[in-house]
Amino acid sequence: MKKNDSAFTLIEVILVLAVGSLIFAMAFLAYGQASINRRDTQRRADLGKIASELENYASDNNGKYPEKKYNAQDTSTFADFANTYISGLKDPSTSTSYTANLGNVDLSDPNRTPPDFPGSIEYYPQDTNWYPQTFCDGSVLPLGNRDYVIRMKLEKGVACRDSKQ
Repeated sequence: MKKNDSAFTLIEVILVLAVGSLIFAMAFLAYGQASINRRDTQRRADLGKIASELENYASDNNGKYPEKKYNAQDTSTFADFANTYISGLKDPSTSTSYTANLGNVDLSDPNRTPPDFPGSIEYYPQDTNWYPQTFCDGSVLPLGNRDYVIRMKLEKGVACRDSKQ
């Protein structure tokens, strides 16, 4: 009986399938991480645009950034800012407008929690009725209406911008 040397053995076929599956799994995982990094990069860029729009708002409002209002009858100037200046910015994972809220935690507290979910923004105005906050680098934010801090939740961490940057 003559042996056919041109055929693959079962072991060779299984080995090729295993290597192919391993390569596919690595590519699939790398694609997922690349997508997360791409979305976070877009969020960081949008955070820069928001900071730029805060400067535009200040130009239009005698040098004052949006501030917190202190009773239920007042509407937030920050909500006005969000609706007017940044309503066109969309979160890359949901394609909806960013959710922006006035922050209410002390940024110098090491146990502070990040914003709620990827794409959510916290805005911290510095005015005379708020306790002293810190800039993104941890330095003390002086009292006055000329400073702000904004934080955005990313899929990998939290991005921070302030009026000092």
